[in-house]
Amino acid sequence: MKEKIAFQKMCEDLQQMDDKQLLQELQNFNIPLSYQEIIDLLGSNYSDLKVSDYIFQTYKIDDRKSKYSKDFIDEAIFQIAQRNKFPFEHYGKITMRLQNIDSLFASKEKKLEMKQEAFFDLFQLSKRFQLTFFDAMIYDVNDGFALSDCWISYLYQVEEVNPSVALQMLTKFQQAFQQYNPYVEDHMQIVEVMSHFHLKSKVASKRLLQTIQGELDACELFVKASQYMNVEERKQLKKKCEKYFSKESPYFCKI
Repeated sequence: MKEKIAFQKMCEDLQQMDDKQLLQELQNFNIPLSYQEIIDLLGSNYSDLKVSDYIFQTYKIDDRKSKYSKDFIDEAIFQIAQRNKFPFEHYGKITMRLQNIDSLFASKEKKLEMKQEAFFDLFQLSKRFQLTFFDAMIYDVNDGFALSDCWISYLYQVEEVNPSVALQMLTKFQQAFQQYNPYVEDHMQIVEVMSHFHLKSKVASKRLLQTIQGELDACELFVKASQYMNVEERKQLKKKCEKYFSKESPYFCKI
């Protein structure tokens, strides 16, 4: 069997193909779909990879006529999604934006603004396709991008710069997703409490005392929130919270 073209070269070739050439290459894999049929599939699926999965499940893929490996199919469908306009942003395009933002030559504020816009698109995608379970959405696509970690990292970054925006984004997330894993939930609660203390909110102490009784690491919550407390406030709240502290926590020594 003739050796297939390397993945990187394949991606470069794909970028240079026009729509007709791209479709012909897909047809070389025994995929009988028209270009418009692929666009229609993309228009009814929140992820380009869901369309690729459908193709692999529906047709008997044969790569003997193609100089490319079967990886071409995923990349080609993503390329079609990028080239055409839809009333929503596909999951893969959103995660690619999030993945690339930190490497851009831009200010911290601009990067946070770009991430906020990407997450807004994610929330809209959730609403449009009723993706209320955050983890199910991620696992269903399984594109290798750590969206949970990206979301949590963004929250801590934006809380440091603008705690009001952090609280707004927490609300938007909770409106979009009704279910999410404990790891995400714990950090969202920590950021919420931090934001209230950062803003000198009247409910800050109350939210701390309510949240610290939950399943999260009480030491981590207190340490992160206490950076915004004055000396006396920290002393009083530490006394009220100390029964929840665990010596097993890596944050215990920082209290």
